Amino acid sequence: EVINKDWLNSLPEKFAISVEKAYLSRKEARMKHIQAFCNSVSHNRRVILKDGRAINTWNLENIKDIQVLGSEGPIDPEIGILFFETTGGKPICLMFYFSLHTNANFSQFFSSDYPGIVYAKMKEKFGSDFITLFIPGPFANINPTRGYKEIGEILSEIMIKKIEKQNEYRDTLRVNSFKKEVVVSFKDFEKDYKERIEKSGWHESVWKYFKKELEILRKTGKKETKTILQAWHIGNIGFVSFPGELFVEWGIKIKKESPFSWTYPVGLGGDYLGYLITKKAWETGGYEPLIARSSLTSWESVSYMVKEGIKMLKKLYRRFK
Repeated sequence: EVINKDWLNSLPEKFAISVEKAYLSRKEARMKHIQAFCNSVSHNRRVILKDGRAINTWNLENIKDIQVLGSEGPIDPEIGILFFETTGGKPICLMFYFSLHTNANFSQFFSSDYPGIVYAKMKEKFGSDFITLFIPGPFANINPTRGYKEIGEILSEIMIKKIEKQNEYRDTLRVNSFKKEVVVSFKDFEKDYKERIEKSGWHESVWKYFKKELEILRKTGKKETKTILQAWHIGNIGFVSFPGELFVEWGIKIKKESPFSWTYPVGLGGDYLGYLITKKAWETGGYEPLIARSSLTSWESVSYMVKEGIKMLKKLYRRFK
């Protein structure tokens, strides 16, 4: 594993320069907030077997002589759209929110995946200097059902139609934000997880990878870590971000309990602790709960972070009102 420390050390300055450029180029703008839906490009990648286990859809071929009962959970088909233009009517940028893994262009190379296609389509529609920002929703257990180009084209078509149809703008918007440092516990690395690994649905050839990951984590001696939660709002639209890949069920809970009329829970925000699983996922097994550097925290810690995130939203809302 090779880490480019020079590149990492250069990031704080680059971030600061980007913020300064954005501040100096700011202009008066107005915003459309638009709701759209797409349920044709994603599926819940975890399925329940008759013996109560959950496995992932790509491991179905490894299962023999046991019936599949169906998907373990839902998807979130909502597309959250924030479209900005100058007061003179010139399009500036788009923020769009969607809960789907960006792994439709799965390979050994880095890819902008379907958000990259959306970016290209939006520039084609609104001009070469138009900016598109993708906000990843809770997508830990949500996978694509189509290729990345098709997904990007479908989402773009839906959003452009909605943008052109919606004429209502908001000119004055209050904004606020804050962040909070929290301490979260890891899973217990000292326990024997051999049975859990072997029942996860993976082929025997993959078991050794997860057993090796467990040994690596045991050697660290770590039981907890500090991480960051962040919350902000734009008018009556709330956002709260979490340091990893959040299960879609958590996102639905946050939307339901948030005091804002519109709430978008954000994954991969400010840190990476891997899959942020539910209690049900821990109990039923499968890939995401397996202990590895891609799945560090206990479900109890995730529950704690979600509760703290909801508290942050409520605190912001009280200030907003």
